[in-house]
Amino acid sequence: MNFRPIIYSDFKYLYKLVGNLWCFTEFCHNAKNARFFTSVAVTEVFATTNFSLVATINGKPSGFLLANIGNIPTNNKHVARFNRVSKKLYTLSNTENQGITEYLRLTKAFNNLKHQIPTDKHVAQIIFFATTPSARGTGVGSALMRKFTKVCEEKGIKVQYLLTDEQCTYQYYDRHGFHKVAKIPEKITLNSKTISNNIFLYTKKI
Repeated sequence: MNFRPIIYSDFKYLYKLVGNLWCFTEFCHNAKNARFFTSVAVTEVFATTNFSLVATINGKPSGFLLANIGNIPTNNKHVARFNRVSKKLYTLSNTENQGITEYLRLTKAFNNLKHQIPTDKHVAQIIFFATTPSARGTGVGSALMRKFTKVCEEKGIKVQYLLTDEQCTYQYYDRHGFHKVAKIPEKITLNSKTISNNIFLYTKKI
């Protein structure tokens, strides 16, 4: 296993991973909207991160960790692009698509919890963390976390934060030194079915 920053050829893997993990086909009426939502989500990740770490096996990406480290500048190019695509996203909220309405409502709830994360040069926030399906259960995720923690130590970071929800395997963070410090009770209603989707804020001291 090797580690490196993200490169252009990784994007096809990242787009597919984000689309599958965040179930945009469930939120949208059609494949076109699902692709657009995936594009918005990936753009937002890059607009809010300034550090990337990709685990590779035999040259192919097997895991991604993208973060915002408090003492590294953010790329304003990605911020500008996200501002453009997010305007189009919110025009879709005027439709009668319940899925789009639910997604935007949940995004707002995530952002409300995000305000509890300090903006400090000694703080790092993990924005996106996932492994490819074939790499799950193989130790790739744990190796990514260890590598990222080492980077944080070298850069003088004192604490890590991350946001996640009940539809992710959030118990993973309980087993890897993170502590749940806040929770927003939430639900998702799609196709007349309502399921629990609590949102959590986790932290870990370095």
